[in-house]
Amino acid sequence: MSRLHDMGGRYGDGPIPVPRNKNNQVENSEPTFKHEWHAKAWAITLAAGALGEWNLDVSRHYRECL
Repeated sequence: MSRLHDMGGRYGDGPIPVPRNKNNQVENSEPTFKHEWHAKAWAITLAAGALGEWNLDVSRHYRECL
C-alpha cells in the first residue's frame, strides 16, 4: 500500500543517503532540532504519550483537521 494515509512508507525509494567519514561512521553534521520549539514540541508529545493522552490515532486526527 502506497497511499497518502499509509503510515508504513513507500516502496522503491531506496536507502536514505547518509554522510559518512573515512572510518565509515555516520557524521553528525546537522542538529537534531533546527529550532528550539521543535525540541519542546517533541518533549511535550513524548510526555503526553507516556501519560496515555496522545497516540498515533490522536496525532493523525489533529493533522487531518488542519
